[in-house]
Order: sequence, then structure tokens, then C-alpha cells
Amino acid sequence: MKLNVEIEIDWIDDQMTIDDIIKQEIITGITSRISEALEKEVKSKVEKDLDSRVIQKVDENTQAMFDEFISREVAITDKYGDTIKVWPSLKDLMKDRFDKFLEQKVDSDGKSYDGNYKTTTTRIYYMIYNQLKKFADKFTSDTVKTVSEEIRKHVELGLTNKLGSELMKVLKVDKMLKK
Repeated sequence: MKLNVEIEIDWIDDQMTIDDIIKQEIITGITSRISEALEKEVKSKVEKDLDSRVIQKVDENTQAMFDEFISREVAITDKYGDTIKVWPSLKDLMKDRFDKFLEQKVDSDGKSYDGNYKTTTTRIYYMIYNQLKKFADKFTSDTVKTVSEEIRKHVELGLTNKLGSELMKVLKVDKMLKK
């Protein structure tokens, strides 16, 4: 069997050889792949840099707005617009309200109470008392549990030893061992 292959190449210039065209195509392919890889890498780095700069700028602007907001003078007015009280900043207002919150009278359930018929304490006292009570209850229950377990172990060990020696006397094992 004989096979003849005929290729017609119209796109080759008269001045170039097939080797020159193949070499040119290889160079073009390699350069296009390298340029695509570089383009992707550069694009990725630029996007990361741009993202970090945008986030930094947004954070700076947010912080500046917050600082300006918190340092602004605050005035409480009544329904007619007359000023009742003025604080130099929002931070001072928050401190004042927090102090009042902690010093507010509460009942035995920790709920605000303004009446005179129940026993009341301040909220801070109520919170501290409840935390100490929880700690004491947990500590007490853990200690009782630990001590009870230790007592049980010692009683069990003592009973086992005593029962073993009594059993040996009843069965007269000591006399058997001497013989």
C-alpha cells in the first residue's frame, strides 16, 4: 500500500520557508501564553491592592465619622423643644445613662421598681449578689459531690478490708495456710 499526501499551503509568502513560519507560530503561541499568564497575575495583584486600599479608606472614613458623631454635643429636649439637659458628648451621655442604669432600684427579680412596698436594691448590687450566689452554689455542690465520693471510696475500702479479714477468720484460712 502506498499513500500520497498532498498539502496545499496558500498562506505562505514566497519569501518565507515552512521552517520560518513554524518558528514564527511557535514564538507567537509562547508569547501569547506568557502574556496571558502575566496579565492574570498582574490583574490579580492589582485587584488585591485595590481592594485593600478601598477597605482601608472606608475604615478610615467610618472611624472619622464615628469620632465626629461621638464627640458631638447632645441635648435632650421636651416635646416643646425646650432644652432639658445638655451633655458635652455622646460618650458623656452614655456614661451618665449607664451609671443611672446600674444605680436604678430593682426588685428581687431584677426588674425595675419605683414603688415603696417591696424590698429593693440597686441593679449593680443585684447583679453582683446573683453572680456570687451562682458561684457559691456551684462551688458548694461540686465540693459536696467530691467529698461524698471520697467518703464512699474510703468506706468501701475499709469495709472490704474488714470483711475480708472477718471472712478469713470464719473460714479459718490462716490455720490452713500455716499447715
